Amino acid sequence: MSFPGQNFVRSHTGRDFLYEREDHPASNVWYYGAAARADALTSDALWEIKRVTITNTGETETRYALQAGFNAIWDNRATYFPAPDMAAPTPTAPHATGLNNYGKISIVLINAITWTPLPAVAGVGRNAIQIQNRTGQETKINYSTGIAGYVGMILDNGGERAYDITDNVILYAKSATSPVNLTVEEVS
Repeated sequence: MSFPGQNFVRSHTGRDFLYEREDHPASNVWYYGAAARADALTSDALWEIKRVTITNTGETETRYALQAGFNAIWDNRATYFPAPDMAAPTPTAPHATGLNNYGKISIVLINAITWTPLPAVAGVGRNAIQIQNRTGQETKINYSTGIAGYVGMILDNGGERAYDITDNVILYAKSATSPVNLTVEEVS
């Protein structure tokens, strides 16, 4: 077992927390850890661990281990995350970004039983979609109708999700409890 360096930070409550940082600038990956106790060992399951990755497209991706709880082991930090996406960006056609051809807004009725496509018929040549949830309840977004249960990306009430996707990618939605209307905007 190893004990990390003397890296302490005092919280606003006066409590000391232990923290660690590991940089891999050559691969654009940084790990940050904070322990729930100042005397925690790197082998103790008392760490909140965050990985920050700068992709080849220049986007910052931030992920937390184990739902961002103080329950991870610093020594195992890399095992909590999938391999970072460092692939080169895919070239796109000149018209594939921004509004060039049309904008379309649809109101889509979804329910808590089946996965409903967003929208029912995708706009031809679409390259982006945005979904707004002003329904009073949480909804979820997924990529398949074959997913059992209420599983997917959360779209909180009052929230929005945006995707840069073409018309051949279909998104599906399901509500938490009752039928609701989502607002869907597509652009091409």
